[in-house]
Amino acid sequence: MLFGFLFCAKNTNGIKAAPLPFLVLNCFLFWRSIASIWPLFHSNLVWSVGKGDTIWFWNDLWVPNLGPLCNYATAFHAIEDDLKPQALSHIKNIHPPPINAGPDRIYWKEDSKRCFSVRSVFTTLDKMNWADTNIDWKLIWKLKCQRIRGFLWLAIQDKLLTNKVRSNRHFGSDRKCSTCNHTSETLLHILRDCPTTRQTWRPAAPSQWSPPDEGWVCLNTYGALSLSTGHGSAGGLLRDSSGDFLASFRRSLGHSSVLETELWGILEGLKIARNLGFERVIV
Repeated sequence: MLFGFLFCAKNTNGIKAAPLPFLVLNCFLFWRSIASIWPLFHSNLVWSVGKGDTIWFWNDLWVPNLGPLCNYATAFHAIEDDLKPQALSHIKNIHPPPINAGPDRIYWKEDSKRCFSVRSVFTTLDKMNWADTNIDWKLIWKLKCQRIRGFLWLAIQDKLLTNKVRSNRHFGSDRKCSTCNHTSETLLHILRDCPTTRQTWRPAAPSQWSPPDEGWVCLNTYGALSLSTGHGSAGGLLRDSSGDFLASFRRSLGHSSVLETELWGILEGLKIARNLGFERVIV
């Protein structure tokens, strides 16, 4: 899978190009992992213009603070006719390379020194994956017990080896819960829905919640607002007269007020209740 061409830094004094890899279904897991993050890697490569013979004019990032020129092109005839004025103004600010300029050089955009490092990649991935979540990961890692920290981390990432996951990874064929014989042992089943789990949670965390009358369902909602950004979120869950879980939801909102987050929670909860066929709902 062109492995030598990809990792050619030792023989060519650096990467001469940033190829776009193709993914083969039966290739090694290592290559599949690389191919899955290659768009992210490629989007963070910036070029310093030298001779200009290795830069992909339309698709590479060689114009500072602009991005690929293909995003600003309207046609492919004359550059001045094709590109928007915003792009042309950025290009004019680039000093033309001298005749004896060296080779084009490639740099890593997400580092202040323009040097690639594994740490900078993880930082970039963190910003992308966790920017829209309300989870305070520092609270998890401040816990004193190592086993609890590791368990919570795996649970939030949905990486626990449940029987369903084991079956999907071909570690076994039985997807059932070994405790209650449920057809599929998922993470939510282990932590919430299994009868054994419920018997454990109820004495440990007594609830002041009162169940609705038979034939009714109860909708509990919440609204949260970030004081620093002004962005809100809403969520909630539905339970029946026995206190059993029926459904849950969460929605990220834009700039909101406290009242708006509460109203969004009620609206989304009622929509879900209607879609599930429940007509008697207590909010």
